[in-house]
Amino acid sequence: MQILFSRLDHMHQSKNKKNRVFISQQLSPAIVCVIETRRVSVAVRELFAGMEQPSTLFANFPIFNEIEDLRQNILSKCRHTEHEILDEWSRSLRQTIQEDSGAGAMQIKGQLMNISQESGKLTVNFSSRLVQLLREVRQLADLDINVPSKIKETAINAEKFYKHGLALKKTSNFFNTMHTQILSSQRPMLLKALIGFEQVVEADVEVQGDESKNSKKNGVQWNAPSECGRYVERLENAALILATENRNLRRYHKNLGNKLISIAQLDILKQR
Repeated sequence: MQILFSRLDHMHQSKNKKNRVFISQQLSPAIVCVIETRRVSVAVRELFAGMEQPSTLFANFPIFNEIEDLRQNILSKCRHTEHEILDEWSRSLRQTIQEDSGAGAMQIKGQLMNISQESGKLTVNFSSRLVQLLREVRQLADLDINVPSKIKETAINAEKFYKHGLALKKTSNFFNTMHTQILSSQRPMLLKALIGFEQVVEADVEVQGDESKNSKKNGVQWNAPSECGRYVERLENAALILATENRNLRRYHKNLGNKLISIAQLDILKQR
């Protein structure tokens, strides 16, 4: 029993440590602790499954009351730990939801993406914390734990744009790394596909750090789901065309290189 108590104390004290071994890297430390607490609670209930109605089996044992008190203490500590962690998680999350900007902001608003004038990197305005929140709310629902209405509302709103957010992140990663995927000698052959892709990207993207009027575009906003869907489809199609053409050219390049190596290894004198 002391092992169970120690486990609860350890979870509660270490819930904010980044070096902790998580059940899942897709959940926050707080929710991981809640899951672990529930597992301890279930384990205790299963261990003492016959003690909730002890009249026939355990009631006559002198040590029964001591064991029952210990069982109740463990379950009480589980409930207290879970309640305390969830309260802290809710307070922190509600504060984050109220933020309007920053890496941790969870408001879905404004343009879908923007480009940094300094680095040229394409950034999707869909916080990775929102993706984590969706997983956490689903996990808590599976445990029959009530989620505060403000947090639930944020999760429901994020669910509407979840697929769009993932698709945009995938495409932005391709945009930001395509200079490493395209051979410099083949860029002229991909010019049409490159221009088509960049035109779709830049048509509805605001350039961060550029104060000129031309950089301010009234592009697709997160508050227009149907427009988001159409834009994401256009973007994915343009990226697919470029990626397919680049993949084919790289295959031709590799095949040609292999043939040149084979030719270079031929002994012409011996073949005569």
